[in-house]
Amino acid sequence: MRRLKLGSASDKVASLIGDDGVITIACDDARTVAAEIACAVNHHDALIAALTPFRSSEMGGPLVDMIDQREPNAETAQARLIQLVAIIDVILDSVVGESERNGLDA
Repeated sequence: MRRLKLGSASDKVASLIGDDGVITIACDDARTVAAEIACAVNHHDALIAALTPFRSSEMGGPLVDMIDQREPNAETAQARLIQLVAIIDVILDSVVGESERNGLDA
C-alpha cells in the first residue's frame, strides 16, 4: 500500500504527497479532510491485518460457539457477536474483491 503524507495545508486547500505525485484537496476544512484521508490510507494494511483473524472462517466462528448458553444474556451476546463477525466478513470480502478487480494482492 502506498503511503501519503500531508504537504502544505490551509483551511481551504491542502496537498497530500504520495509515491505517484501530489493530490490537491480544495474544500472547507481541507487540512482536516486531507489528514483524515492520509490516516485512512496509511493504516489500511494494519486494519486488514487486525480484522483478518476474526473472519467467520478463522477465529470468529469458534468465538461465537464458545459463548456459554447457560450464562445470563448469552443469546444476546451471541447474536451481537454474530453480527460483528458478519460485518468483518463483509469488509474483508470487499477488500479482496476490490484487490482482485485492480489486479493487486489482498
